[in-house]
Amino acid sequence: MEWNKYATPEQARSRAKVPHDNAIIAMGVASVRQVREGLDVEHVPLNENRAHSEINLPTDSVEQAQVRVLLSRIAMMILPLPC
Repeated sequence: MEWNKYATPEQARSRAKVPHDNAIIAMGVASVRQVREGLDVEHVPLNENRAHSEINLPTDSVEQAQVRVLLSRIAMMILPLPC
């Protein structure tokens, strides 16, 4: 996940292991925090990527799957998969 203050969608895609296999979505931090109590977004810059951020997902795999479904409902497509 990358903070759009520090990276364009194209830059985010270019950092993927296989860029042409990745679409780029956007989610507002406030919307993420409303999905579930305790869910948060943290800016965790890396030396090679100032934009890097993380969503603190639950550790339980069933809960993770449920949260991912909820997050997919608030996601907005920014850059679809290339043709």
